[in-house]
Amino acid sequence: MNTNSLVVAGGGIAGLASAYAAGKRRLRVTLLEQAPAFGEVGAGIQLGPNATRRLKKWGVLNLKTLQPSEPEALQIRSATDGRDLGSLRLRGRVKTHYGAPYYTVHRADLHQVLLDAVQACEDIDIRTGATVRNCEVTGSVAWRDGFGDYLERFDAIVNAQGIWSQIRTEALGGVAPTWTGHVAYRALVPAAALPEKFRQPNVGVWLGPDLHVVHYPVRDSSLFNMVLLVEAPSRAPTQDWSLSCDRAEVDHWVARMHGSLRELFDAVNAAGADWRLWALAGRAHVSSFDELYDDHLLHVGDAAHPMLPYLAQGAAMAIEDADALGAMLTRYPHAVKFALRETARMRWERVRQVQDRAKRNAMIFHASGLVAAGRDWAMAMGKEATIDMPWLYNY
Repeated sequence: MNTNSLVVAGGGIAGLASAYAAGKRRLRVTLLEQAPAFGEVGAGIQLGPNATRRLKKWGVLNLKTLQPSEPEALQIRSATDGRDLGSLRLRGRVKTHYGAPYYTVHRADLHQVLLDAVQACEDIDIRTGATVRNCEVTGSVAWRDGFGDYLERFDAIVNAQGIWSQIRTEALGGVAPTWTGHVAYRALVPAAALPEKFRQPNVGVWLGPDLHVVHYPVRDSSLFNMVLLVEAPSRAPTQDWSLSCDRAEVDHWVARMHGSLRELFDAVNAAGADWRLWALAGRAHVSSFDELYDDHLLHVGDAAHPMLPYLAQGAAMAIEDADALGAMLTRYPHAVKFALRETARMRWERVRQVQDRAKRNAMIFHASGLVAAGRDWAMAMGKEATIDMPWLYNY
């Protein structure tokens, strides 16, 4: 058995962040990534100050690689009549209030920043093309790559395989992810291809019955990220989170929108949008710390606590998980299993709160009738205080 050794299953954002947090503590870390090579995947994501603060603290906030856009504001409008509903200043204000900026980035660029940090850490061994065949709470991991089959025992295991993790399903007695009833349609287009009025450096949010739209710049504002999220109960979840889709599916929802928003979709389509579909799966929300930990095994990121994207916190929660893991490994350097247990104890209530709020936001964003009227009135009366989230960003 290796001494002070840890294996991380999964090389996404959660896996890379966790491997880096452990590798900095002089643990010998083995990172197992199923893909034969790391590549550019995904679209835009938002990084609130609770995420960027940690990236800065780790010393990995390489702006040249990350290529962030820093939006001026979050602007909320009605998707059905175009009314302004509320706004929140971001650039400058967020850094002053929370000590770190609010960025919008391409997921692949965040992944590359973390991969560069992991590759520079001499205590981390990266294995690509590595498929985990079996994982035991005793610390034994069976895995296979192009060179053969392996069975190794480690002090601890971190499961960062994402929502469809077989490790997580087995830990929950065979219960697989279930359908949430929500679908995201996403596109990335060159910002320069859009009319000037649609290239504002803001996070735009449009709210309507059973749907909402989010758009913002990424990659130093050279690209425009567009997301349409809808409730479509006839769909079913898939493990592929970036499927091709017929533009007619998007047009079906656009037809019920206000003219100015339809004009934006027309401009995105004219710019050559390649619409991708993501049918969202989910799990029951975390209800205790021991759901995240079992002896040698800790679940992090979407493998542990998948959430609807209505709070833009999926990547941030994975980064917070890794930061908590690093803190516990620093506090208990000679008791790795205990450090994992304390990480789960530290994290479960936080991630449950974020899961619950994201689900609540789905109801609020997609409301109609009196609920929508109450939402709009609250934003008009409370202004920025209604939209801002100190409980989230101060953590």
